Amino acid sequence: MSDDEEGQAGAEAARAAWGRIDAWLRKWGPDSYARLAPPAEPGAIAAAEAALHTRSPAELRASLGCHDGVGGEGGCR
Repeated sequence: MSDDEEGQAGAEAARAAWGRIDAWLRKWGPDSYARLAPPAEPGAIAAAEAALHTRSPAELRASLGCHDGVGGEGGCR
């Protein structure tokens, strides 16, 4: 498997994991689910990568494409 294929597989796994997490939180932790931030804008991810002079792993970019952290009181934003 090439590095690109490996990155794509990891990104798909990250998105699938967030799908399961989201479903669980909607059912069992709706307050926590409500605190999840919307997806990061692709431009914001690219800007962060440029500022850090690095390319983030595909899994991290995919995760940020699902939720860009949490908001509200006690959030990590």
